[in-house]
Amino acid sequence: MWNPRGDYELVDLGEGFSLVKFTCVEDFQKVMDEGPWILFGHYLTIKKWQPDFRADHATIDSTAVWVRFQF
Repeated sequence: MWNPRGDYELVDLGEGFSLVKFTCVEDFQKVMDEGPWILFGHYLTIKKWQPDFRADHATIDSTAVWVRFQF
């Protein structure tokens, strides 16, 4: 879906969270800037890593959605 130029590592953090480590800063910028991303019909929420992150205490308090109004 992202078609990265460099390598990346995907780490399962548990509780439905994963960490992606990119070797190429351009790949990181693309993922951060070009969303929202949809994976298997579900929105994939992307956030920059926080050093104090704990998957067992994390909550998702917002998400981006597309809304279509028809008249």
